Parts: sequence; C-alpha cells; structure tokens
Amino acid sequence: MAAATFARKSSLQAALRYRVPWRSIMVHGASVLIILWIVLPFSWVVLTSLMTEAESLSVPPHWIPDYITFDNYLAFLNPDMLGTQRLVGGGAALGAGRAMLNSAIVGLSVAVLNMIIGSLVGYA
Repeated sequence: MAAATFARKSSLQAALRYRVPWRSIMVHGASVLIILWIVLPFSWVVLTSLMTEAESLSVPPHWIPDYITFDNYLAFLNPDMLGTQRLVGGGAALGAGRAMLNSAIVGLSVAVLNMIIGSLVGYA
C-alpha cells in the first residue's frame, strides 16, 4: 500500500513540474522565420504584378494594391499593348518570349541528359 501511495505522489509531482520545451520552441520559431524569409519576396512579386505602375512606385510603398489590375499579365502575353499604357516592368515584357524559350530549351536538355546519364549509371 505504501509503495502505491509513493508512486502516485511522485507522478503527481512530476506533472506539476512541467518543463518548458525550449528546444521545440526555438526550432518552430526558426522554421517560421525561414518560411517568412522565403515566402514574403514571392508574395511581394505577385502583389506588385497586380498593381499599376504608379502604385508600385509610390513612396511609402503600398503593400496591398488599392486597385487590382491584370493589365501586366495581358501586356506580357501581348507586347503590342506596351505602347498604349505604362505598366510595371513593361520593357521587360519585350524579350520575355525569347527568354522563356531559352529557359525551356536549357531545362529540357538538362532533364534529358540527366535521365540518360542516370540510366547508364544505374545499370553499371
């Protein structure tokens, strides 16, 4: 009987002496900071692409667009629109088609070569 009472007291005392998991808190905090470090620039790019040029160049900057516009995407797909209105990064849309073709050629070439070399190494 005395042993059972002693076991209950020690388990109760252990429950009352709760330790703060500092290591877990630090790991989760660092993970949140790393995720924000990665996600915030991408979200800024997307939000800026939905702004007009005046809004994107305003000081202080607007973090959320007042007026959402998809004209930047239309100008990217149809560069003839660039002469009619000022868009965010409008000049960059002129050579974007060729740049995307170059990226596709390089990406596909690397993927095919990796598959060929990988299959040869796998059977060696």
